[in-house]
Amino acid sequence: MSKRTGTANLSAYKRRKYAELKDDPEMYERFKEKERLRYLKKKEKRQVIPIEEKSPRDQRQQRKKWREASKKYREKKRAKGNESMLPEVVLIKSQNQEDTSSETTTQTSAAVEKDPVDCLTTLISQKIRHIRYIEQKKRKSLIKIVQDLRKENENLKKKLRQVTVDKLQMTSRKIQKGDKIKSKPAQPKNKNLTGPKLISLIKKFFEQDSNSIIIPGKKQYITRNKVQKQKRQLILPLKQLHNKLILEHGIRVSYAFFCRHRPFWVIFPTKALRETCACAIHSNIDLAVQCLQKADIIRETNFEQLLESLCCSRYNDNCLKRECASCKDKVLSYKEFSNDQSLTLYHWVRCKETVKTKKGMKTQYVTMKKATEVTPLEAINTLDNLLPTFYKHSYNINVQHNTTKQKKGNLIVSEAFIHIDFSENFGLKILKYGKEVQSLHFGPSRKENCLHTGVIYTYDFQRSAIGTTCACTVSQCLRHDASAIWAHLLPMIKLAIEINLFIDTIHFQSDSPSSQYRNKYIFSMITVLCKDFPQLKAITWNYSEAGHGKGAPDGIGAVLKRTADKLVNFGQDVSTFREFIDIMKQNVENITIMTVDEDEVLAKEALLPKDLKPFKGTLNVHQVLWQQRFLNLVFRNASCFDCEYISVHDKHIGLFKVPNYCQTEEESPASSSGLASVAPLVRTKNCRSILTNISNTSHNINITTNTPKNIVILSNKKVISCDFNK
Repeated sequence: MSKRTGTANLSAYKRRKYAELKDDPEMYERFKEKERLRYLKKKEKRQVIPIEEKSPRDQRQQRKKWREASKKYREKKRAKGNESMLPEVVLIKSQNQEDTSSETTTQTSAAVEKDPVDCLTTLISQKIRHIRYIEQKKRKSLIKIVQDLRKENENLKKKLRQVTVDKLQMTSRKIQKGDKIKSKPAQPKNKNLTGPKLISLIKKFFEQDSNSIIIPGKKQYITRNKVQKQKRQLILPLKQLHNKLILEHGIRVSYAFFCRHRPFWVIFPTKALRETCACAIHSNIDLAVQCLQKADIIRETNFEQLLESLCCSRYNDNCLKRECASCKDKVLSYKEFSNDQSLTLYHWVRCKETVKTKKGMKTQYVTMKKATEVTPLEAINTLDNLLPTFYKHSYNINVQHNTTKQKKGNLIVSEAFIHIDFSENFGLKILKYGKEVQSLHFGPSRKENCLHTGVIYTYDFQRSAIGTTCACTVSQCLRHDASAIWAHLLPMIKLAIEINLFIDTIHFQSDSPSSQYRNKYIFSMITVLCKDFPQLKAITWNYSEAGHGKGAPDGIGAVLKRTADKLVNFGQDVSTFREFIDIMKQNVENITIMTVDEDEVLAKEALLPKDLKPFKGTLNVHQVLWQQRFLNLVFRNASCFDCEYISVHDKHIGLFKVPNYCQTEEESPASSSGLASVAPLVRTKNCRSILTNISNTSHNINITTNTPKNIVILSNKKVISCDFNK
């Protein structure tokens, strides 16, 4: 109690002293100067931090305190005004209506005689009290009306200010349109997108393969409001994606609006959905960066921040090729460190391992995550050695994604784009029964099928726009080599030509395993596809960067597997290959199902040449170009759809001469120039050949010669032409 009393006395003393200071102007000025100097000293010692230098959280808290203090000040001021407006209230003591007893009341009323003056005073007091009550009620109602009018006035002022700002903006836009020379570059058309168009743009942005990857598992789907979608997993955090959207499209959209309209099937990465097909190059870079960041040597924590520190833009091709004048010489900024400490550096490696088998010791290659004890300087050197490969890898990812995406959206009537992939390595276990015995799970009892999925992009004449067609070829042959790919491709190409009869150019896209799509046998197969489809004049094969080949075909396989499992759960048997095909055709409407027999695969294997020479630099190839009028395959290190033959964009690797099976002898360059394959019998004195055994033509053509005239040609042979000056 005494402590509280002392505090109250102290505050009263301070108030009294402050009032005395304010009464004396000279002393008050000295006091203010002293307080000002004390504030500046606190500011120099960083005891007082300006709001501009505070963190966003502290700024919000400070502004909240200011708002609350201003609110209290306004309420206090308003209360003082109301008190001055209200009349003085006279307190009237209330009478006790309930007496202690009826006898006391009777005795008091009988004993006390009423004074007429007191009665008159009481009556007047009641009248005054009644009038005061009515006036107070009127005053309260008037005060409420005034407050409502003030609020309405403030709202109208806000609307007026907004209208004025809009009018000024419209005026400035009109002036800019009228000027011949613009001070600012023209803004993108979609800068102020609102409503459904902006929401649609955000959803398409989230579904791009560079921002999210499709999860190919048959159970990885999500349903909401009766809409079923295959799950997609985000590659980057939402904050980075928001910045990327603004940079790419030049639109104004808030972060909250961007997050609110994320599609429900685009989900965040979780431990259950951890990446089991991660790219080795990205993983090793991340591990090296994390090792140095834990030691407090660099501030970057992942490869995205690493690229942002070393490049102007991680999506700029020139920056990734280290040809940008602004950032080609940029290096990481390292903090001070002691080279005596030891760091643990993890990295993925492929190494030999000797295992014991029934036949003896066997050496095999295994991929493992290896830990190495290194010094900080060795870790920095390791990161520097990884950077050139990482730059090239990132460049290939960006170029392949951007060029193929642009080509899909700008196809002409005579072109088709086919994106293909095997649904799962080494087949798919989908033949199941509604009820199974235990012994079915062991040995060769459970059969397997192989699914080769694809999405065809070509011109749709019904919609007068580019349309997509989902297709899948199913085979009992589980091979994934070049001959199997050839057999699976033929029905896919046939389907594309049935959709669009004007196709003469096909662009393929696939991932890039050398055992499947990127090898000398596929290069040879490209040159002979025109035998089955004579209308084809050009073919390109585009390879995704290693470890980044997930795309639309993976979703097709997931739909088929999920549908089969769902039917099995309802007790339906999917026990044979033919049953699987029939059930898929009945239950999956938007996917065209086709079959490939094992005999077709064996037939294609017999057609592949056995003595093919490999192309030097196959692992660097990302586009193969074949054209009917050229005898060479063109190889490029990145996709380019602008150049017909030799790329002028520094993407050309080399040429590879292959036999052109699509040119007949009448169309071959030798035939067209008059140089048929003939055998000379004898030469004259003037070294002009006398020809015989001419049997390489399909029809008779007259020969016109000047000399010599005494030429004898066998009567049962045919001649195209001959040049005696050769």
